[in-house]
Amino acid sequence: MIEKIRSYIKEGQYNPEDGLDYWRERVFKSILLVIVIFGFFPYGLGMYMSFSQELYSVAVLDTFVYGALVYTIFAKRISLVRRVYFIVGLIFFVGISLTILTGKDGAGFNFVIGSIVMSSLLLGVKGAVNSLIATLGTILLIAWGLFVDLFEGLRITQYEAVEWIAVSVNVLAVGAMTSIPLAILLKGLESTIDAQSSLQQQLEDKIQQLKKAKNKAEEADVLKTNFLANMSHEVRTPLNSIMGFSELVLNKMYSSELERDQYMRTINQSGSYLLNIIENILDFSMIESNQLKYSLRPCNLNILLQELMDIYKHRKLITPDVIISSTHENKSVDTIVLTDAHRLKQVFINLINNALKFTEKGEVVIGFSDDEQGMVRCFVKDTGVGITPEVQSAIFDRFVKIEGLNQVKDGTGLGLSISKGIIEVLGGKMWLESEVNRGSIFYFTIPGK
Repeated sequence: MIEKIRSYIKEGQYNPEDGLDYWRERVFKSILLVIVIFGFFPYGLGMYMSFSQELYSVAVLDTFVYGALVYTIFAKRISLVRRVYFIVGLIFFVGISLTILTGKDGAGFNFVIGSIVMSSLLLGVKGAVNSLIATLGTILLIAWGLFVDLFEGLRITQYEAVEWIAVSVNVLAVGAMTSIPLAILLKGLESTIDAQSSLQQQLEDKIQQLKKAKNKAEEADVLKTNFLANMSHEVRTPLNSIMGFSELVLNKMYSSELERDQYMRTINQSGSYLLNIIENILDFSMIESNQLKYSLRPCNLNILLQELMDIYKHRKLITPDVIISSTHENKSVDTIVLTDAHRLKQVFINLINNALKFTEKGEVVIGFSDDEQGMVRCFVKDTGVGITPEVQSAIFDRFVKIEGLNQVKDGTGLGLSISKGIIEVLGGKMWLESEVNRGSIFYFTIPGK
């Protein structure tokens, strides 16, 4: 039985997170239970007295009220606010009815004061004020009824009109002194609870942000560690090549000028590779600190694509199974964009080199087309190994390296991150589409002139 009562009080429309509304609902249910359970004996006693004194109207009233209270407990389909208004109004009605029926001998004023206090407790300041206004209006209406002998034969006539006003105004004053401060106190408590809930929510959001930042920092730390370990290999390899072959040339340890020229080309290629690594690191640091230098000028994309094709025209000697080509919508019309030509070429070269690294056989196509929003969309397409969906989400993150053919290719893991950073600085965006074993397309946009 006790567990059922506890369950009834706890279950409701509001949760503990709702603050004062939750506690108002629990108080309301507690009041109902107290009245119904402990009020049964007074109800029985009242019925006995009503019949013994032949006050049948009071017996009918008591029965109606008690039945309404029991119904309200089980009427779960009715909203809480409506039940509160119903009970408060019912108690007020009982108070006024008892006052009219029993006069000075009844306890009607007690019910009136109780309804006013319940209004402030369950409905707040607005409820308390409305209850006081309703009480004042009823007092004046009864005073008028007494003045015109409207209540002839009822015990309310024990009061003279002036006496009634004096007594009832005192009751109204007691109700006001009790209900208004209580309502204001509850309003202040509600504001405090709301402020604390807001602060708690902000604190929880901040904690989540800090956790995400912590996880991100830890991931970055792991990536940096892997990057530094990889950099030792990336730098040492070309450096050893430069040192070794330069020593051979200095000591004239070659059999012919052709062999010497081959050594010199190897030194030059290793130096270029090492310079590219250093430039990538510098560009990455510039992008991270928002200090990347660039100059926006009109740039002819047709000419830039031709320059790229000239750079890679001898690539067939190194990768004979990969064809490099270019395409765009209208070759007879020059496409002019407002950008930094050097940085744009750097992005294209990064993407082309990346495509060649993961394409052993097939083709790499570069090109551009006009965008509907005043942008020019460029792309680098390959028929390589493709990128899995899991990796695509992190492909532009710093220090992330792509696996191809179950092996991690050489590189710093900065090329794509740098390329995306450059494009965003130039006012565009970069994304990709890829399918495993079918190839990838890297898109990026740049503002038109």
